[in-house]
Amino acid sequence: MSKAEEMPMDKSRAIAILARSTVKSWIEPVVELVTNCDDAYKILENSKKVCSGNIKVSVSRKKAENGHL
Repeated sequence: MSKAEEMPMDKSRAIAILARSTVKSWIEPVVELVTNCDDAYKILENSKKVCSGNIKVSVSRKKAENGHL
């Protein structure tokens, strides 16, 4: 058995660590979301498809029970 197999892993903790190291600010994913939506609309418009819509973004912050965001 390798050391990796012996060590138990808390998946929720690992996900939280990866999220904090990947996203430095709440604004980064919001900008990415809006940019992706805009790109998708441009692709539709360039293919001569009729499209319309609104992009609505809502952000809320909550403090986790364990003190981590």
